[in-house]
Amino acid sequence: IVFVYDFIPCCETLQKRHFSSNNNLLKGWSNPYNISGEDRPFSAGKGTNQTGLLAEALIWEYVVQISSLIRTLHAPSLSCRCLHLSRILVDGDSKAGRAKSRY
Repeated sequence: IVFVYDFIPCCETLQKRHFSSNNNLLKGWSNPYNISGEDRPFSAGKGTNQTGLLAEALIWEYVVQISSLIRTLHAPSLSCRCLHLSRILVDGDSKAGRAKSRY
């Protein structure tokens, strides 16, 4: 069995860049005052420090580019069954980062 992958230098996945396990403040279901460890909505920690959250401009950049990706896939009548953060590459060249899909 031979597996072939494309190599794209200086890229990382969207999941690794913003949702890694060692950066709990960036997770939407994280609360630093959650002693029991159960998942709670982000609004439960509304009064906590908001540093470390993604900038609104960066979020909009990702939304626009991912929606453009989906429109491009749908144009030739292709479907996008599963869009996962581990399958979206972010290039470090631009200021906000350009989202690219592996597929």
